[in-house]
This record gives sequence, C-alpha cells and structure tokens, in this order.
Amino acid sequence: MAQLLSKNRDRFRQWAEHDSSEDLVTGALLLAAEEYPDLDVNACLFDMERMGEGARNAVSSFEAPRERVEALASYFSETLGFRGNQKDYYDPKNSFLNDVLARKLGIPITLSVVFMELGRRAGVPLVGVAFPAHFLVRHAVERELFVDVFNDGRLMSPQDLANFLFDLTNGRVRFESSFVEPVDPKQIVRRMLMNLAGLYRARGENLKALDAVDRIVILDPENPEVYRDRAMMYLELQAYPFAAADLESFRDRTVDAEERHVIGRLLAEVCSRSCILH
Repeated sequence: MAQLLSKNRDRFRQWAEHDSSEDLVTGALLLAAEEYPDLDVNACLFDMERMGEGARNAVSSFEAPRERVEALASYFSETLGFRGNQKDYYDPKNSFLNDVLARKLGIPITLSVVFMELGRRAGVPLVGVAFPAHFLVRHAVERELFVDVFNDGRLMSPQDLANFLFDLTNGRVRFESSFVEPVDPKQIVRRMLMNLAGLYRARGENLKALDAVDRIVILDPENPEVYRDRAMMYLELQAYPFAAADLESFRDRTVDAEERHVIGRLLAEVCSRSCILH
C-alpha cells in the first residue's frame, strides 16, 4: 500500500511539473488516486471516452454556440444523469473524480471537470471559471455564456451571475470581472485540493488534510502562502522541525517585511520548542 501511495504521489508530481499540463482529467484522477491507491486511471479515461462519443452525437445537429451548449447540458444532466449532490454536499467523495463518474454526483468543480472534458471531446470549447464559492463553466468564445453545471446545466448571463453572487453572499461581495476569468488545469486541481483540505480539517482528519496541502505545495512551489499554511498545520500536529522548515521557506519567499519579521519571531519560538523536544 505504501509503495502504491508513493507511486501515485510521484505520478501527481510529474503531472504538476509538466510545463504544458493541459490534461485536466488526468490531474483530477491522480488527485483521487491517493485516496484510492489502486485506482485504474485508464479505465476512468475509457469511461470518459465513451461518454465523449455520446456528447459528440448530442451536439452534432446544432451549429450556434448556445444551442450546442444547451444540447451538451441536456446530455450531461438528462441522458447521463449527472447532478449536484445537494443532500450531502460535504461528502469528500464529491471531490474524487472516479466517485463522481461512478455515482453521477458531485460538487460544482468536479461536475465542471467532467462537463468541460465532454465539451472538449464534442468540439464545444469551454473553460473553467473560479467564481466565488461556486465553480462555473464559460464558453471559450462566447464569453458571456456561462453554465452552472451543479444546477442541471443552467445557462447564465453576466447579469444572472451578478444576481447569483448577491444571493450567494447575501450582498457582501460585489461582482467583479476577475471572477469570470478562465483558470488553467493546475489552478482547478489546486482548488479541488483546497476544498479537500477544508473538508478533512472540519472532520478532524488532520493527516488527510495535510496530504492535500502537501500536493498544493507541489502544484504551487513558488507561492509563499502554501508554506505558511502547511507550517500552521504542522504546528497543530506538534511536528516542529517540519513547521520550522516551512516557516523558513515562507520567510525566504515573501516580500512583505512585516510578515518576515512576524514569521522570524515565530520561527525562533518553534526552533526552541524543537530543541526542547530533542
């Protein structure tokens, strides 16, 4: 088992380090492989290929972008039966693509991964949009055409999004154009891992949360915040040498002088605890 976990982590690292890591589905499946060490990634990809053939047939008689997206959404929700897991939204299985494919249940981001892949195979160009608290899909050419895959493939306009955000945040967040900019595969997998880390922490499964954060560091190694976040988790686990190493990494990367000072003081305290323990 440990050997399989190590192999899957290596495969994930290879995917993350590839400069042109465009294969979103593979990245999402490799994320799931740490929860399911014997996961047959190729079998899942074959399942996607089979559904992709159906998606091509579903949109083939339409030419207008909106009609093609509507046909794809109908195929996704009505023919295949994918739907948002309203009943058990915080079940970690909603974040694992193999479970989403098997159960036809998921959260906005994982359902969007499947939907975008079907669009790619059907010739419908789609991109992911990291909308606040609710991942969405946007047509890559018709930039004002959005899809809420979680809610039965509902098509939305920019005004619909503004109203949706108002309701979602009780008016606390105002709509900004940056909310609908496309995100790349690594950013999408990063958000999936952040979701998992939060879910596991809420459930008290801190080691699993740490595993998720480890992979965020692999995806975004130059971002100082990922080291700070992991250091805080190590501190909770009283793993002081690891916390100290991450605090040093954060201090070396951040450009904020005040943060460097605060972290320097915390690092000194952590190092003293580590010495006491040893």
